[in-house]
Order: sequence, then structure tokens, then C-alpha cells
Amino acid sequence: MNNHAHQPICSPSELATRRGDDRYGDRLNNRSPTQEAANWDRVRHELAQAREIDLGALNSKDKVSLDMFIEMKETNLSFEPMVGYRRMTLDALGGFQTSFAELMKDSPKRTVAQAEQILARMAAYRWLNLFI
Repeated sequence: MNNHAHQPICSPSELATRRGDDRYGDRLNNRSPTQEAANWDRVRHELAQAREIDLGALNSKDKVSLDMFIEMKETNLSFEPMVGYRRMTLDALGGFQTSFAELMKDSPKRTVAQAEQILARMAAYRWLNLFI
């Protein structure tokens, strides 16, 4: 679980920005089918690793953390077959047309380097054509 704790901040760059980590502010998440398959494989691998942990070696707090981690991974995997739902780009609360604007709002703009990151991210927004 310690290995996993650092991965979400590094992997989805948009989430990292929303959490205040601007190291990945020059890119958008990779939404390619190849990356999507790799993400599901990673979740399955993490779940398998978590299930191998000896519960007897854990204190009560760590057991709860492990249970929560396993439940989160199982919930994630329950969405894998729901391709239509996962690719729904518009809904009543927003969609691609609002999420990029929100991301820009969350992006830091204090330095020239941060402004350049925003411009790079804007250039990478070409995948929008997939949704129109």
C-alpha cells in the first residue's frame, strides 16, 4: 500500500494538479486504449498484491486500511466492463467542456514556468476531437 500511496499523484497528472502538485502540469492524462488497458492491469496487480498480505501480521489500524484498499480496488474493477459509462463525456453536472476549464482554474499561474506548463497542457488538449 505504501507503493500505491505515491502512484496516484504521479500517474494521473490532472489529479495531481487538483491536489496542488504542479510537477505534471504540462500534460494531460493519457486516455489511449493502450494506457487504459495498462491501468486496469495495474489495478488487478495491486489487488492481487493486497490479497497476499498476511492479516495476522497487521495491527487493527493496518487491517482496516488494507480492507479499505481492497474494497477500493474491487470497486474500481467493477467499472471495467462498463465501457459506455466510463466514456460518457457529458452528464448533468458537466463533462469535457467544463473539466478543462476547472483544471485551468486549479493550475498554478505564479511563474513563467507554470504559465508554460499551462500552454503545453492546452496544446495537448487535442484529444477533445474524440468527444465531438
